[in-house]
Amino acid sequence: MRKLYYILFSIPTIVMILLATGLFMFSAKGYGYSGVSPTGSMYPTIKTGDRVLINWNVESFIHRNLTGEVIVFGEMKICHRVILDEGEWLHTRGDAYTTGGEHLTRDEIKGLFIQVSQDEFMEMLRYGWTG
Repeated sequence: MRKLYYILFSIPTIVMILLATGLFMFSAKGYGYSGVSPTGSMYPTIKTGDRVLINWNVESFIHRNLTGEVIVFGEMKICHRVILDEGEWLHTRGDAYTTGGEHLTRDEIKGLFIQVSQDEFMEMLRYGWTG
């Protein structure tokens, strides 16, 4: 009877502690999920309604050249690709467009797009424990 008690209560408790620890480490390293602006401006890279994995730890990437990277900026957390990195100023544009875009400063960056979410648990393991 004692073995049954151990199996039923100890193993699930250990699993829950491991998952909680992983989630804490995941968020502590600056990674997290975000909804995407429903405009479709990043189609086909990010489709309307996709959940995306974002690196919110701006200090980890802010000083490198961001040309070609997809960044998150603004209060609405808009995702656009950096077309031209001119030092302090960045020119961004959604992948769905060939003209136009926004000019913004590095201070306006909120995060860096990692990928469209496929499997949140595996991403937590990858980015939370080894990222």
